[in-house]
Amino acid sequence: MPFVKIFERDPMAVFKAFAMTATAALLVEFIPTDVKADLTRSHHTAAVIWLHGLGDRPENFLWLQKHIGLRHVKWVLPQAEVREISAIRAMVQSTGIMQSSTRAAWIDMHAMPITRSEPIDKVELDRAVERILAIIDSQVADGIAPERIVVGGFSQGACVAAWAVSRCAHKLGGCALWSGYVGDKAVELTAALRASRNVATRFTYGHGSVDPTVLPECGEVFVAALEQAGVGVDARVFEGVKHGCSHEQVAALKDLVHDVAPTRAGESVLPRRIERDRCRRC
Repeated sequence: MPFVKIFERDPMAVFKAFAMTATAALLVEFIPTDVKADLTRSHHTAAVIWLHGLGDRPENFLWLQKHIGLRHVKWVLPQAEVREISAIRAMVQSTGIMQSSTRAAWIDMHAMPITRSEPIDKVELDRAVERILAIIDSQVADGIAPERIVVGGFSQGACVAAWAVSRCAHKLGGCALWSGYVGDKAVELTAALRASRNVATRFTYGHGSVDPTVLPECGEVFVAALEQAGVGVDARVFEGVKHGCSHEQVAALKDLVHDVAPTRAGESVLPRRIERDRCRRC
């Protein structure tokens, strides 16, 4: 056995290991309490909660963390449950193409492409929103101030993100929405935001001008719902962009995160330089 071999080479090995452990424990006792707390606490003092789109995976958005930087910002990337999608099932039935009609999704999708009249099931939406609200609560419980949390998402992830912010009991730092839609629930979202603690929260919205998956008209309805609620939203249409993003879109998210949590909590703000690197496709 490895331990026996070590002992044969050095009969004092056990006693040396014990002495080192005891010395380390003794030294810890002399470390001031406030210093120990600083050494053991999480280095994250802000968070971005990002929701992926239909059929996607959370890890496909890890590149955002690297691009935006800020090591004190935690990136929380939840995974939607796999479920049957009505639009894919209908396509399989009409074309006879053999493929699975299940995808990772926050809510069902009834047609391709998504239009402004896309029906959204309230029960499904509520279930997805409750899950995100629980994630927000867990970050606050871990010591992250709500005003240092940004919630955002892509495509149907943007839909759920906006609803989660509208219902959140905490005053959040920001909300970033990409290529999203609210379908037939625009009026309801406006009412929810108008009565929300986050009606004054900073929102950003971006949509590609030639998006073939979530039509640009969906973005127009989404932004109108936000504006009618009294939300201040920085909305932009990106020319030539399909169902993805542009480097300007990523830069807008970077600006938002840097403004919400430019440094660790309690540290002074230093001048920063925004780098507009080339964006990977979302």
